[in-house]
Amino acid sequence: AKFMRRLRKVTEKLNEEKSIGYALSLANVEDFQEDTERGGMNVGRLVAEADDPAYDKAALARRVMQKEQVVGNLISRDGKAILILNFAAYGANPRKLAAAVQRVVRAEFPQKKLYWGGAPFISSYIYDITEADMRKLLPWAVVVILLIVVFSFRDVIGTILVLFSTSLGI
Repeated sequence: AKFMRRLRKVTEKLNEEKSIGYALSLANVEDFQEDTERGGMNVGRLVAEADDPAYDKAALARRVMQKEQVVGNLISRDGKAILILNFAAYGANPRKLAAAVQRVVRAEFPQKKLYWGGAPFISSYIYDITEADMRKLLPWAVVVILLIVVFSFRDVIGTILVLFSTSLGI
């Protein structure tokens, strides 16, 4: 029950983020059950009773693990890992989306082992690694280019002219 309350809190906070169009987890997934008395279907939360301190944990686990649409998608087949799906809002910045998801989830689950996946996390990772590499390599690249130009022209004016024309072209 405690874990489900924390998961519901995280899911609600993610749904409040501007860069996230919708967050889906085990805490807010809907379940459809046949209404045998009146006919038709009843719609409700799959784990709504987890808030009730007297709920039957084993019965709830059995019911969740019987749902084909949930097992392997929102909860692992062994029941030891969950997934929170986040759908980006229209025009959302991938870096802001990834940062918001990480901030909200880490705040509520600081001791849990967390994994991140999807295009926003991959693009953020690539951007951050490239930026870090540029900070390290750019000064060295400038020095090497200057040395090559100086050794090629053996003239300060020629070197300045090449660098000026290159910078003008860029």
